[in-house]
Amino acid sequence: TTSSSSRRRRSRDGSSSSEDSSSSDSSSRLHTNQTVGSSASSIEADNIAAEGRAGADRDGASDSISFSSRDDAVVSAIGRLGRFLDFRGRCAAEVLTKLAALGYDGKLARRVLQQLQTAGLQSDARFAEMFVRGSWRTKAQSPAQLAYELRRRGVAQQHIDAAMSAVFGAGRQLPSREAANDQEEETWEHLVEVCRRRAELTGREPQQKRRAKLAAWLQRRGHTMSTVFRIFEAVGL
Repeated sequence: TTSSSSRRRRSRDGSSSSEDSSSSDSSSRLHTNQTVGSSASSIEADNIAAEGRAGADRDGASDSISFSSRDDAVVSAIGRLGRFLDFRGRCAAEVLTKLAALGYDGKLARRVLQQLQTAGLQSDARFAEMFVRGSWRTKAQSPAQLAYELRRRGVAQQHIDAAMSAVFGAGRQLPSREAANDQEEETWEHLVEVCRRRAELTGREPQQKRRAKLAAWLQRRGHTMSTVFRIFEAVGL
């Protein structure tokens, strides 16, 4: 009887242990499944978020392009122009020449140029004024020389005239003697100041040599002898 009772107790203990083990295994599997499920949900959420960000980026990119993106060839060509357009303003002829150098045919190049102009990314009128203003300030080229340089770049005369007027006034040239307005006076004083600094570089040389050097410098920039003599007078040579 005692032996039978012992066997029954061991059987119950074994069953209890088995149930506890089974319960523990079930809990462990449940925890593992929950962890995996949580990780999968996290990964899925991250993927969805990434897709959302990518979509937003695509939408933002399309919004930032102000020209039509339906012509893939045009968009690709504009992309290849890259820093060529960013470096400085370009005239239409420069853009077409660059596209030809990149291997694009004339028909596609003209479509690209049209898209750039429609988007306001290229304008010969804007280029002409920037060119004249910049070259005058940094190189002191004469109005005649600046107009020639623009014509050589294929800029239309109407844009050249507008640019010259914007920088030099209605007369589109340096004042002949007395400045008629503040704009003409400013342009003349700029040239005088530039030439004064040039003359100071040769201060120890004989006056005749100094005059010759300054005259040559002015003539290379398209200035007439009349302007040269006026400069001599203005800077005391």
